[in-house]
Amino acid sequence: MATEPVLADSHIHLFENGFIGPDGGSPSGGDEVAEYEKLRQVNNIDAALVVGYEGEKAYLGNNAYIGRTARRHAWIKPLAYLHHSASHREVQEWLDEGFYGVSIYAVEEGDAESLADLIARVGPVLSERRAVISLNVSAAVYSALRVGLEGLAGAPALISHFGLPAKGAGTTRGGHQSLRSLVAMRENPSVFVKASGFYALGGVLGADEVLTTVMEEFGPERVLWGSDYPVVLSSESFRQSISHLSSLPQSARPGIRGDTLRDILARVEFP
Repeated sequence: MATEPVLADSHIHLFENGFIGPDGGSPSGGDEVAEYEKLRQVNNIDAALVVGYEGEKAYLGNNAYIGRTARRHAWIKPLAYLHHSASHREVQEWLDEGFYGVSIYAVEEGDAESLADLIARVGPVLSERRAVISLNVSAAVYSALRVGLEGLAGAPALISHFGLPAKGAGTTRGGHQSLRSLVAMRENPSVFVKASGFYALGGVLGADEVLTTVMEEFGPERVLWGSDYPVVLSSESFRQSISHLSSLPQSARPGIRGDTLRDILARVEFP
């Protein structure tokens, strides 16, 4: 039996006081760093892109926390959360501190204008440093995003959770329409898709169908597996998040399981 390639996780979160899950505590069941260390060892994961999030009061200070934690754990590759008011200088400071890039959230139609303005302000430094842009976005902002990313050669844009095609879709037909809007961005070679957050498909679209579509349209070299730890643990086990890849042919697995993410990380330029 062929040995599976070493995994690299393109999407996890780590919070100092834990993610607040449905029962009021972290779905990890303990200290999130320690629990992920166990999962990392069991599942042969050598790197994880830690997506900063400060969009709610409970998580303010997350950037500073993951920055400190990354200095103690080489496998942590941190991304600084950006409020839509963030400045060019602020981004440069995060990158100078060792962050591999930034995370941006924009999922409502009303976020489109501020998203476009943010990308215009901070895009040049991200491109110059070949820094990662992790995007939690939905079809509601794709038009603004597509235009904003056109001038960002060199900065890989990683769209999380398949672009959340089920958000606001309501029906399978609406989900397919959102997925087609995502696929329209394949012409930009800087756009990658994270095969993460399968639970967020919400039964509107099938996991195998969505994964097959993005693999065919973007190519296996532009799709990256992500667990969405610890959030995912409220919906499925960590092993289940990996098992979504089991239907892929062996030839398509190295990139999505880690080679593509490691290549992206190796290109980030630090001072």
